[in-house]
Amino acid sequence: MQLQTDDDVYRVDAVWLGPPKLTFPWRARYVSYALGLLVLVAVMAVQRRLGIPFGVLSTVWALVVTVVVVRFVGRRVDDERPLGHLIGSWWTDVRTPRPPRAPR
Repeated sequence: MQLQTDDDVYRVDAVWLGPPKLTFPWRARYVSYALGLLVLVAVMAVQRRLGIPFGVLSTVWALVVTVVVVRFVGRRVDDERPLGHLIGSWWTDVRTPRPPRAPR
């Protein structure tokens, strides 16, 4: 006896396909666009705090860093591990009390 599962439903990514023949040349989830915007704003804010002036080169480097971070996070996010769950797990791990270290 063989049972049919509903795994095919979860294999579909929530991506913007757009109108016919006007789609993006890449496939990305909606959460990737939101995360990319937040990371880009954060990277550009850090650049300003470090005294890096706003310009073409600094913006290109901010975009490169944003793409790398979003791709790194995107490989760990899926339908069973949403981004909110990963952030919550990280925050819980950061706040967890640790046993005191033994003196050396």
